[in-house]
Amino acid sequence: MFNENNEEEPSFVLSIRMVDTRTNITDFSDEVQFTDLQLHDELFRLAARISDNTLLIGSVLSTKQSRISFNIGRAQGIKTGHQLVISRRTSARKKFVNDLHDNAFQNIALAEVVQVSDLSAEAVIVQKISSVANGDQVQTYIDREKLIHLISQTRKELDTQKRLKPKQRVIRKVPSIGKESSDYANWSKRFRQTKVEHDRWLYTTAGAGGATILFLSGSIKLSGILSVLPWIAGAGTVYSGIRFFHFRDLMNELSTEGRSLGFISSSFDPIPSGFHWTPVPKGFQIAWIKRF
Repeated sequence: MFNENNEEEPSFVLSIRMVDTRTNITDFSDEVQFTDLQLHDELFRLAARISDNTLLIGSVLSTKQSRISFNIGRAQGIKTGHQLVISRRTSARKKFVNDLHDNAFQNIALAEVVQVSDLSAEAVIVQKISSVANGDQVQTYIDREKLIHLISQTRKELDTQKRLKPKQRVIRKVPSIGKESSDYANWSKRFRQTKVEHDRWLYTTAGAGGATILFLSGSIKLSGILSVLPWIAGAGTVYSGIRFFHFRDLMNELSTEGRSLGFISSSFDPIPSGFHWTPVPKGFQIAWIKRF
């Protein structure tokens, strides 16, 4: 079965068939499919359909004061304490006795079974709006106890089947070679592109920084409009330095991602290229390291 999100859910299929043991004829059959969430409601609906199709119907054989005798008994499932509805035909047309939805019958009395034999039983009239006569129809109520017993027993059986169901073992599939190759190709492409940008801004920063130092040292005499060149070179050094550090951070992130995915080994962590500051007794020593 599929839920509201069109996702498949495990479900149960319950089939029932009621057979008349005397004639071996199937009186009623039904099938219902439901999930865990629908279990309670669907079982009640199924039980109601069963009860509607298993009502016992007979006729009054004799009447004596407030007692009646009718032609269904222990063999048909009648028990002491069962309540009965007594009805009378109001139409002159012929009707089938087992037509439960025949509107030509009018309820005239209620009775309770007090004595049961194999093929007949006696009941006491507990309420009536008209006198009961021979030939009036007798019909049982929907037995609520049977409904509750059926639902409880079915739930117990389903719970047992669920407990006995073999547990499913989740096997995690290793990514296929094609997928792994595709992931490596994408990572390698991003790494190469970032490396190119990293090196380009590295050389730009070094060149702009060198030009700035040269202009500020006074080795080159600047006058007029050329006097702004040190400022331009300084601004270029700052901007290119910012871009260099940005791509260096991206390189570090890609390297970490490559190690986590197993594309590169994490046993050796080389010192990245760039300026490195080393403390010395009289200050700091600046070293430029470039790995090839």
